[in-house]
Amino acid sequence: MKVMVVDDDPTIVDAIKTLLKTEGHEPAGMYSGEECLNNLKGEVDLILLDIKMPGMNGIETLRNIKRIKPDTYVVMLTAFATVDTAVEAMKEGAFDYIRKPFAMEDMKEVLMDVIEDIKLKKNHKVVGLMEGGDLDCFEVFKNVFRNNVKGMCVTTEKPETIDERYALKNVSYVWLTEENYIGEPRGKEQERMGPKEIEKLKTLIERFITENENTAILISSMEALIRKNLLGTIKEFIYYLDEKVRTKNTSVILSVSPESRDVPGLTEIENRIADLYIRHISESISNPLRRNIILTLDANRECSFTRIAKEVRIRDSPKLSFHLRKLKSSGIVEQNDEKKYFLTKTGEEAAVILKDMKKGDVKVLKNIVWMTGKREKTD
Repeated sequence: MKVMVVDDDPTIVDAIKTLLKTEGHEPAGMYSGEECLNNLKGEVDLILLDIKMPGMNGIETLRNIKRIKPDTYVVMLTAFATVDTAVEAMKEGAFDYIRKPFAMEDMKEVLMDVIEDIKLKKNHKVVGLMEGGDLDCFEVFKNVFRNNVKGMCVTTEKPETIDERYALKNVSYVWLTEENYIGEPRGKEQERMGPKEIEKLKTLIERFITENENTAILISSMEALIRKNLLGTIKEFIYYLDEKVRTKNTSVILSVSPESRDVPGLTEIENRIADLYIRHISESISNPLRRNIILTLDANRECSFTRIAKEVRIRDSPKLSFHLRKLKSSGIVEQNDEKKYFLTKTGEEAAVILKDMKKGDVKVLKNIVWMTGKREKTD
C-alpha cells in the first residue's frame, strides 16, 4: 500500500515509516494537517493521522481528507483516546484508531485489517440482487406482512386494482400519475402525486415510518421515477432509502419491469445499489474486532459491554466503544432497556455471512431488495 504518515513528531513518523518499509509498503512522511492535504493529489491508500497536532488538528484534517478523497482509509493515532474522540473520528469516517504509545503488533494488525478491507471491496461480487423468479414484486411484498408489519406501496397502477388482485392488508398507497397532481390524500390510505415529486415522496415515507414501528416499502415503478428525474436526484433518493433501512425498522423493495432495461441511467442506479451492499458488508465484517463482536452476540444473544470486552479479549474500552458504535450506526447491533447489546435482523444476517465465509459461501445483506424480474400483471 501507499501509506501517508502524518504526525508533528518526526521520531514517530520515522519509526512508523521504518515499520511500513519492513512490511513491504511505500510510506511518505508529513508533519502537519496542511502538508497532508497539499499532498493528496497523488495516489494514497491509507493515511495514519495523529489527532493532536498544532494548527489543523487530526479531526479537521480527517474531514478534509474525506471531502477530497472519500475512499481513502484513515487510521487515527492518539495518546488521548476517549470514547468521545473515538466516536467523533468514527462519525467523520475514520477506519480505526491506534492508541499511542503503540506496540508494533498493533500497527501490523491495523495494516492487515485495511488490506483485508481493500481486497473485500475489490473482489466481492454482489450475489443475486433479488431476481424475481416466479414471484412478482407485489407477491414478494405480500410475503413480508408478518409481526404487525405495515406497508407503503408506491406504484403507477391503480391502488384499487392492486388491492383486488393481491388482497394486501395494512397497506397505504402512493399513486404515481402523469398529471403531476399535488393535493390532499384521496381517502385515508391513498395519496396521488407525480413522478417528479421526489421531495414529497420522501416526506410521505418519513411520515409513514415515523408513525409506524415496523414497516415495509414497495416502489414498484422505479422506471417512472428514473425517467422523470435527474440521475443525481435518484441517486440521492437511493441513499435516503438506505439510511432509513439502517436506522429504522423497515425494509425496501425496488422494482422495474423487464421491458424497462433500456431506460437511461438504470444500469448506474443498479450499480449504486450494489455499492451500498458492499459498503454494508465491509463496514460490518471486514474488521476482526467487529467480526468477533458479531459472532459473540450471535452465540450469546444479549451481552453487556463488560461481557463483550471479556469475550473478545479487549481491554481498550474506547476502542470497543468505537466499534460497537460503528456496528450500531450500520444497523447491525442495538441495545435494549438494560443497555445490553443484541444483533438486529441485519446483524443476524451478517453473522450468517461470517459463518458462510468460512465455508466459502458468501452471501449479501438484503436490506434493500432490487427486483428486475416479473412485475405486476396488467388487466
